[in-house]
Amino acid sequence: DAKGNAERVQGILEGLEWYGRGEESFRLFKQPMVPVVRATDARWVTSGNCRLVLKPGGHGVIWKLAQDKGVLSWLINDCKRKAAVVRQISNPLAATDKTMLSLTGIGWQGRKPFGFASCERKVGAAEGVNVMVEKYVGKGQFKYGASNIEYTEFDKLGIVEQASDDGNGEGQLSKFPANTNVLYVDLEAVDSAISTNPDAAFPGLTLNLKKDVKFTDSNGEAQAIRGGRLESTMQNIADELMEISDARLGEEEHANLGPIVIINKRRHVTSSAKRKRDEGS
Repeated sequence: DAKGNAERVQGILEGLEWYGRGEESFRLFKQPMVPVVRATDARWVTSGNCRLVLKPGGHGVIWKLAQDKGVLSWLINDCKRKAAVVRQISNPLAATDKTMLSLTGIGWQGRKPFGFASCERKVGAAEGVNVMVEKYVGKGQFKYGASNIEYTEFDKLGIVEQASDDGNGEGQLSKFPANTNVLYVDLEAVDSAISTNPDAAFPGLTLNLKKDVKFTDSNGEAQAIRGGRLESTMQNIADELMEISDARLGEEEHANLGPIVIINKRRHVTSSAKRKRDEGS
């Protein structure tokens, strides 16, 4: 609702006659809006009496929403689909090469619950990163798999940016590859995780209070204050799909457990287009 995208997408599909596939081949569902809080005192931000300022709550809600709206059931039971590729429409480049085909093939062949397509990343870039996770869960057991960490969480988690040893003259490349949100998903694994684990419903919860929130007040005047909203990230459903080992494993042993990462050159994986440049900039 923030930018009328749902209505615009609906209009595009109808105008192009559902790309010749028929309306029954599509299921549309919309990310909900959530309240914004002020950074200084954590109070709700309002644009007038009892009028909360609302912003998108992040794409992590996609999984629970897909379950609640019957989308997962439709894909699994009606369409007989076992897995899916998820990518953001703002990244057209990922569909022009072999990236998605490779990710799907490796994910399916290895019967993986989840997978990331990744690439190199510059030190200090405002991008999430893919990491391998080893987590002790008690009783001698460990969880293993790939995950995503948003750049806004680095300080909280004690992650220090480091340059890789193989910069190859391309500038300071990070040792952590970029999360591009090109994802492989085992549909039944995700559906099961949401049904059995409440934490899976809203993965990767984060609260970023470092940016200005812009809105229009009750007088029609533009305002901007430092604040944020509780957001969730779709890629962190991977945290609920990790594999458990009854003993601690070495790097080589756990490299292929749980969610996986494939790595390609950046020019083959991501070219995010999110903002229209101002003329002359």
